[in-house]
Amino acid sequence: MNVHASKIHLLGPWASPGSTSTASLPGASPTAIAFQLVATLEAYEQDALRLEGGGSDNALWAEVSAQMDRIQNYCAAFPSLNRPSTALFLRHEEWMHALRLASTSDSPEARHRLAAVHGAHAESLASLRNQCLQRLTRRVPDRPR
Repeated sequence: MNVHASKIHLLGPWASPGSTSTASLPGASPTAIAFQLVATLEAYEQDALRLEGGGSDNALWAEVSAQMDRIQNYCAAFPSLNRPSTALFLRHEEWMHALRLASTSDSPEARHRLAAVHGAHAESLASLRNQCLQRLTRRVPDRPR
C-alpha cells in the first residue's frame, strides 16, 4: 500500500485493516466509508499490478484477496454500488483464475486469456472507483445500511 493510500486507509478509530464489516463501523459517516473504499481500491489496483508483473509471493496473493473482501464490505454500505461492486467481484474471480493459470503455465493461450481478462478487470475497477469518487465530490445521497 502506498503512503497516500495508507493515510486515507486509517481515517478513524473504527477503521482497522482486519475488520471492515459495515456492521463494525458504528457511527461511520458515508463520506468516511467512501474514502476508505477509494483507498482500498487504490491499494488493490497497485497490488494486482504487482501480481501480474510476476509477484509470486503468497502473502501478496492473500492480501489481494483480503482487499477484495474489504471492498465488498465497504460497498455493502451503499446500495447504489451493488452493481459495479458485483461486476468487479466477478471480474476479480476471473482475473485470479487466469493469473493462476498464466503463472503456472508457459502456454500462450494462458497469457492471451490473462490479457483479455485484464482489460475487463481494469474497466470494472475504474468504473467502481469513478462512481465512488462521484459520490464523494457530488455528495450523492446514499445512506449506509
